[in-house]
Amino acid sequence: MALDGECIDFARGKIAVREGWRKGQRTNLNMAAAKREVDILPAVRRALERQRLIAGGGNLVFPNNQGGRINVANLRRRVWYDGLADAQLKRRDLYNTRHTFATHALASGEDPGCVAKMLGNTSLRTGNSSRSINGPQKPGLVTVNR
Repeated sequence: MALDGECIDFARGKIAVREGWRKGQRTNLNMAAAKREVDILPAVRRALERQRLIAGGGNLVFPNNQGGRINVANLRRRVWYDGLADAQLKRRDLYNTRHTFATHALASGEDPGCVAKMLGNTSLRTGNSSRSINGPQKPGLVTVNR
């Protein structure tokens, strides 16, 4: 939500993650691995190019109606929870979408190391998870079911 346009390098196909945004304040990232460059996947590039037109040329990728930063608490309360209810999905925090992204990326055959790097994780270990991901795999990938 707080992505600045200057962090996106379309020529190199990278997004630089250098800081966080929490409770309306810019924050430092706690772990060295959290500061990273993420490859812009083709679908992400298309979405960011469309969003650039919607944003109207400002520095923020996802501005509010007045061109400023989105108030995440307001978004959660007025849009996110209603959208989940309309879709008949269990209530969850916006933060959980990173896990949804990871699940879909892995199910689509993305390399687990690349997915971990995109999320700012330092290793492939994700705690005591025992989930299995089913779906098409890219050739040459090794699938490990716990």
